[in-house]
Amino acid sequence: MSTGKTTLALLLSALLPAGAAWAAGNDTLVYCSEASPESFNPQIASSGPSFVASSQVLYNRLVTFDPVKNTPIPSLATEWHVSEDGKTWTFTLRQGVKFNSNKFFKPTRDFNADDVLFSVLRQMDPQHPYHKVSQGNY
Repeated sequence: MSTGKTTLALLLSALLPAGAAWAAGNDTLVYCSEASPESFNPQIASSGPSFVASSQVLYNRLVTFDPVKNTPIPSLATEWHVSEDGKTWTFTLRQGVKFNSNKFFKPTRDFNADDVLFSVLRQMDPQHPYHKVSQGNY
């Protein structure tokens, strides 16, 4: 096969998966991953597919990372400061952040520091009841 035909074949084969996404319609999300996630809990995710499927899609984080510069940028925290000894991190939280709601969960308040504290403590405390529910190895 000539170089031109090989290049054309490669370009066309690269477009085939994109065509499937276009055909899905406006109300369907098509997501391609190299593997199925083993968990949607970012605290116990140990693989790239699990981490991407949960922590970047389902949950907001205090900070996220600029994909080009690979530097932290604000998310739920609008700013943060680190003490000189590196042992104390102080985050300023974004105001007015609402939780998702559905027929089973109707939040009565906005996101606040108690939610951050809960998320950190549930991972650090081996006796926290969440460990019995999640079956995670923290």
